[in-house]
Amino acid sequence: MEEPKIFQVPAEITKIGTMRNRALRLQVDTEEGISADAVERLMSLFELRGWFTFNVRKIEADNVVDLPPLELEKYDMEKSPSKRLRNVLFVYFTKRGGEKKDFDNWYVKEIERIIERYKERIPE
Repeated sequence: MEEPKIFQVPAEITKIGTMRNRALRLQVDTEEGISADAVERLMSLFELRGWFTFNVRKIEADNVVDLPPLELEKYDMEKSPSKRLRNVLFVYFTKRGGEKKDFDNWYVKEIERIIERYKERIPE
């Protein structure tokens, strides 16, 4: 059986915040007592990119057709993801009192720590 393309549960938007890149962060709370299947389906969608659709009544599949493709490359293309990560780690390091001259040594150790954490999580 084909998995449904639209996932819906009764919910409400309980908080809206603004982000520095002019995006919005939404907090959406589901109703209590949603089914275990709905919880499993929702958890399988975690960190996937898709379309957020909200309506005060149930949305039928025929109502959502011909959506434009998602823009997956939303990052600043002038900097690679690894360069952006290094920059963020530098800010973190200096805000916690680290000296610029000590950053390179700390950076290598921190990257190794991150690598080991992910290696431990790799399924057998």
